[in-house]
Amino acid sequence: MIDAHNEKKVSFTMAENQFADLTSEEFKALYTGLKATSERNPQHVLGVEGIPESVDWRTKGAVSEVKNQGQCGSCWAFSTVGALEGLHAISTGTLEEFAE
Repeated sequence: MIDAHNEKKVSFTMAENQFADLTSEEFKALYTGLKATSERNPQHVLGVEGIPESVDWRTKGAVSEVKNQGQCGSCWAFSTVGALEGLHAISTGTLEEFAE
């Protein structure tokens, strides 16, 4: 499969890695899925009483102005920084703009 793919001269090549000798079932069993217990810790169960249906964080001063990432392909950086700016504003009461 790897040789057949690499002969096509497409934009990427394939090679063997640490997972190459695993079947799909073995890979899924070893590396995917949450292995949670059925027990619940009451300290981590939150109630929903008094929680609003929605919150507009713009009106609470926790969202900075819209930024233009241009064509640099860094949407991951802009979204991460936006989330951190909001968390910082909520926890400190001060909205600061961070650099991407």
